[in-house]
Amino acid sequence: MEIVLLCVSIAAIILALVLLTVLRLKKTERLFIHKSLLFSLGVGNLVFVLDKTLFASRKDHPALCSAVAVVQHYLHTAVFTWMLVEGINHYNKLVKVFSFKKLYAIYLAIGWGVPVVIVGLVASIRPSTFDMAESGTTEITCGALNLTATKQRTRCWMNGNLWIYKGPILAILLVNFVLFAILLRVIFGKISSKYGNNHVILARKGLRSIIALLPLLGVTWLLGFFIEFHAILTYLFIWLNSIQVQGAMRKFLVKLR
Repeated sequence: MEIVLLCVSIAAIILALVLLTVLRLKKTERLFIHKSLLFSLGVGNLVFVLDKTLFASRKDHPALCSAVAVVQHYLHTAVFTWMLVEGINHYNKLVKVFSFKKLYAIYLAIGWGVPVVIVGLVASIRPSTFDMAESGTTEITCGALNLTATKQRTRCWMNGNLWIYKGPILAILLVNFVLFAILLRVIFGKISSKYGNNHVILARKGLRSIIALLPLLGVTWLLGFFIEFHAILTYLFIWLNSIQVQGAMRKFLVKLR
């Protein structure tokens, strides 16, 4: 089921990237960040699926398996750094507008550069983390017997405590949660000042803002929703229901007639 959902997720990501490219939307930082986030998530899922289905010679090729582990750690971390860039960009547009006309270099440094730093620090401080030649063991107690069992490696992933991977990601998500709260406060303030006492419109637009920001900033991951398929469907829902994409799709369909 996991592999099936990941394959559906990859197909949804490809569809989203094709739509965002074919529709010829106006090139903005926001579009660039969305495409980078989708790309990192799609390639990360693809490497995971290939690791689980095609790469069956982990014991025979530990060096290659170590390289796959590094790539997976980098790509999975990049997903969250691009979510951080999403939060920073929204904050820049709605709360504090910086004087820089183009922030691509800064966003690239955060989105693709920070994962390099994180993976590099892990590899230099604890090299055994990516050593796939190392066999993991676990102690088993059966009555008076104390046995040591060797763990069978089912994928090329990190050795040791999972918090080596989860720690930096949790820090990123906490920062995005703060940005999420700030953004909602600003958005609801603007909606209230525009629509006054119309509670129906306030509730509808407020709910739409929450639904749009939750997956983009990764807040749902903090709440325990760890299924990529859910996130990708939400991205498609957001984009297919946005005014910009709807207008571009209408023009595209008119040309096909």
